[in-house]
Amino acid sequence: MVSQYRGDPAGTRVYGGGPPPEVPGVTVIGRQSFGEEAFGEAGGADFERDVDDMVSVILAEHRKRPFDILHAQYGYPNGWAGGDGHWVGSCCETHRLGMLNVLNHANALLIGCESFAQEVIERLGVARERFTIVPGAVDTERFCPAPGFVPGQAADPVRLLYHGRVDRRKGSLDMIEALALLQAEGLRFDATISGIGPDYDSSRALAAERGVPVRFTGYADYDAAPALYREADVFVSPTYAEGFSNTILEAMANGLPSVSCYAVGVVDCLRDGENGLL
Repeated sequence: MVSQYRGDPAGTRVYGGGPPPEVPGVTVIGRQSFGEEAFGEAGGADFERDVDDMVSVILAEHRKRPFDILHAQYGYPNGWAGGDGHWVGSCCETHRLGMLNVLNHANALLIGCESFAQEVIERLGVARERFTIVPGAVDTERFCPAPGFVPGQAADPVRLLYHGRVDRRKGSLDMIEALALLQAEGLRFDATISGIGPDYDSSRALAAERGVPVRFTGYADYDAAPALYREADVFVSPTYAEGFSNTILEAMANGLPSVSCYAVGVVDCLRDGENGLL
């Protein structure tokens, strides 16, 4: 596995930073994204540098021990995708053609859920039979209710948890606005936002502006996540879209009811009024 990471202060505030962790039975190679880190310098970010570095490392590994399957996590570099899109304020033609080139020539297309597949089909016209759905999964030995857990029993005030990337696209700002509405109605709650992301500072500022009591706990690694769920009563995920919501699966495995939105990657695991609220 070849994985790039940010090592600069701005990057670590969003992504967590540092080389990828070791994985048993897997050769893990971390490459620092020096090109992306140069975004604040005079010449701006150099995404081509990072892509060239990844390609050279992959080719070197292939020469040492040839492999016959290459799995790419993303179909198109995000930086290039915005190359001409910012001029028109919408997804650009460069991105559409690049994605079609990747999707039409890959040997296999793996996607997280049916709603995500349908979105790609509608936007790009890719045939449904090209996709193989590989949904998210959760380790139920790691993520499970605490001893003595009683379904439906909640603390007073009720403990609300947002856990994941702190990003307006994930609904971090919407959650704070919703909490402000609850507070205005005189409803008591204990709210926690766990994680980091591009809107961490904006979310804290909005909470202060609205006078909403929210505890921001910052970065939490994977091993710390089960305890976070066990200390909550309700999981809140006001996201706009997901590939497939693993955090909702983790919350469900811990016995938490989930409140989320009618969104891609959510409707595949939550059904309103049956196993959650949308």
